[in-house]
Amino acid sequence: TNNGCVTDPVIFHDSTGNNGRPVVRYSWDFGDGTVSAMNNPVHSYTAGGTYPVKFSVITDIGCVSDTITRLLNISGPPVARFKPDSITCLDNNIRFTDISTTAAINPLAAWKWSFGDSFTLNKTDSLPVQHRYPAAGNYTVSLQVFTAGVCSSTVASRLLTISPAPVANFTEPAICLNDPVARFTDSSFIPGVAAPSLSYAWHFGNGDSSVQQHGSTHYGSTGVYSVSLSVTSAQGCKKDTTKLFTVNGAVPKAAFTVMNQAALCSNTAVAVTDASAVDFGKIVRTEIYWDYLGNPLDKTVDSFPAIGATYLHRYADFGSPASKTYQLCYVVYSGISCINETFTSITVKASPQLRFDSLAPVCAEVAPFMVSAARDLSVFAATGDYSGKGITAAGIFTPSVAGPGRDSLTYSVIAPGGCRADTGRVIIIYPSPVVSAGPDKFLLEGGTVTLDGTSTGNGLSYNWAPPTFLSNPLSATPVVSATADVVYTLKVVTADGCFATDDVKVTVLKKIKVPNAFSPNGDGVNDRWMIQYLESYPGCRVDVYNRYGQVVFHSIGYTTAWDGTLNGQPLPVGTYYWIITPMNGRSPENGSVTIIR
Repeated sequence: TNNGCVTDPVIFHDSTGNNGRPVVRYSWDFGDGTVSAMNNPVHSYTAGGTYPVKFSVITDIGCVSDTITRLLNISGPPVARFKPDSITCLDNNIRFTDISTTAAINPLAAWKWSFGDSFTLNKTDSLPVQHRYPAAGNYTVSLQVFTAGVCSSTVASRLLTISPAPVANFTEPAICLNDPVARFTDSSFIPGVAAPSLSYAWHFGNGDSSVQQHGSTHYGSTGVYSVSLSVTSAQGCKKDTTKLFTVNGAVPKAAFTVMNQAALCSNTAVAVTDASAVDFGKIVRTEIYWDYLGNPLDKTVDSFPAIGATYLHRYADFGSPASKTYQLCYVVYSGISCINETFTSITVKASPQLRFDSLAPVCAEVAPFMVSAARDLSVFAATGDYSGKGITAAGIFTPSVAGPGRDSLTYSVIAPGGCRADTGRVIIIYPSPVVSAGPDKFLLEGGTVTLDGTSTGNGLSYNWAPPTFLSNPLSATPVVSATADVVYTLKVVTADGCFATDDVKVTVLKKIKVPNAFSPNGDGVNDRWMIQYLESYPGCRVDVYNRYGQVVFHSIGYTTAWDGTLNGQPLPVGTYYWIITPMNGRSPENGSVTIIR
């Protein structure tokens, strides 16, 4: 039993009949110089070929069988071989061609490729394969082949170097028809390689070509030409690029406009808009001299101008004299030797020169005040307007309107010539404390009560006024022992010096004094039952009874003193009994009162 390949061991199976006698010896000759005395031996051949295998046996009484011979065909393993493209460059599909061979009876049936970058491929044909590598470097490529009988080769491998591809690039010159030479500058490179060795092939679109690194040619007419450059590395990696190149006309015309020319101010940029043209192609370079006579070094150069481009320039800001004049020179090129220029003068007006002194912090409760820290130092000495949260145009600032925090104030001045300037300052508004002296208090005569002062803020200090009858006028919650009604004012001051106040009224509730008689006879003297201090108890209850226990007078509060009547009819002379409930912490009182007529 064997798959026919030298890599697979052969198993020999004895099927001899013994005719009733036991076999005691076995004799195998494998045809390759090796023998065996086993019954069913296993043997591995070291090379392919045809081997005459002989086999005989001997029984227990010495009878020797005949010798049987069979030819065994063993195939050698296939040999895996391949070759890659001769030029192996990054970004190219590398072609691998199988050149494996086999001496086996069965043909090759399977190919297992490994490209060295974790990518593998299993195929059932010998056609060439292609693979693109992700990065330059060294890769070990391997191939193993198999016959139809699963006879496998050893792994064939080889080191493959993937070379980085060059990047082809160049810069084209800006030329016009009058320029004798167009010089193209190579800027090709190989990523990660310093000073690479490259070969060059130029085609300039006019029939000329060159193999120099930096190509040059002459163009005899205006037009748009297709210029191509092909670069090849020392490893044979090749890249090319093509650009359209314009040979411009020889007659440029410089022109521009000054935007808002009648109202130019020193503190704003002067803007000029290009209006230049050329008889063919485009303007390739623009130069603007902003002060051609006074400072020719003050210029703007645009090597890639666009049609209708706008250029900005800011002169030194000044407030005196009232204006200055500058000469502008505008130069355009359509090539190296094709130039045109134009001149114009502009007048720039002086701008307000503002100064805004710093502002001291203020408290939110401060009354409105005038801000006068800003002024114009220019020749105009113009008066401006303020703006911002909490300030009027005239400069009246109200801290409470601005609110606590950082408030930005702006001062704006428009000079007689129309030039405007703005400047600003930040003023800090410290918050005022939020103060409460607490609810009004009622104090029983001879007793005490605690005030409930509270406040929010930072670094608070308290002060009650007047300090009379207070246990500690510097405490938020002093104890009051007043003998008469008092209005106290609580003033709270923060660490920033900001303050706020609030009032509380302490009402002293004196013990009521109840008369024991009155004479409601209409003579204007003692006509009503006048109870002293009862008005201090607005929620009191007064009840009067006759001797039978009937209510003859009832009142919640005592805003109108009793006149000795019941339902508008005078009550008879006599003694009546009363109960007064003052509330506000006082206990009810009772007694009698006599009506006298």
